Amino acid sequence: MLEERGFKGRFAALTVGLYDTATGVLTACTAGNNVLHVFDADRRAMVRHRLSEAPAAGVFPSEIIKARSGFPLQKILLDRGDALFLFTDGFEESKRSFRTWGGDLIPCAEPGLHERENHGGTHNVGDDYEQFGIPRITGIVTEVFHRGTYRLERHHAALREDLEFDFSGCNGTVKDAVLALVCVEKVFRIYRDALTGPGYRVQLETKVDAFLSKHFRQYGRLFDHRLDEGTENGTAVFSHLKEDGQYDDLTLLVVRRL
Repeated sequence: MLEERGFKGRFAALTVGLYDTATGVLTACTAGNNVLHVFDADRRAMVRHRLSEAPAAGVFPSEIIKARSGFPLQKILLDRGDALFLFTDGFEESKRSFRTWGGDLIPCAEPGLHERENHGGTHNVGDDYEQFGIPRITGIVTEVFHRGTYRLERHHAALREDLEFDFSGCNGTVKDAVLALVCVEKVFRIYRDALTGPGYRVQLETKVDAFLSKHFRQYGRLFDHRLDEGTENGTAVFSHLKEDGQYDDLTLLVVRRL
């Protein structure tokens, strides 16, 4: 439809799946995405399932797609306890900028690395921001199901920081994993600099605030200026905080076979 309407340069990267609850078989059809992320209960780790390469939808006319028997299908078996994580690019590509304590943007100039060389798997030398990235996503999910501890490390922070999340009090559920991802991504974008005064505010959904207060060890240090407003619309408001803007839509769907 996109191609036939003449929307030049427009496309849709998507994955369509049909999950059989009786057998645990997932039949996936992908256009522009070639990886599915599954927490493997037996391995107790996140596993990347690579799918067949296929172009994004909307790039080629329907006749060409039909001539090639459509977009490729692939079957994946979810065993008991396995959980399929489907998330939008907004999680993986969430961004935080590198800043001095004075608030100025600075590029990565990691010693020993050359220009445009990758640093930490989240950015390249010369970039003034880093992405949240798949390694952080898989690390968070793994520690939630293990009921362990996750340390959020942010590159080129203006001051030394310890950002630890203790998931030992979680139940190891999908709900815990979803909340943990949302909460850590939020903290990833929050910061303070020398100019952060009472006029700067950050909002948290009340369920996000409740989860952070239980599992974020530095909660009292970072969220130390709660305001008496926002509760009527389901949010908690804090002053003396800044945050990088949300880069894209944050949507997360998890399917777990019981």
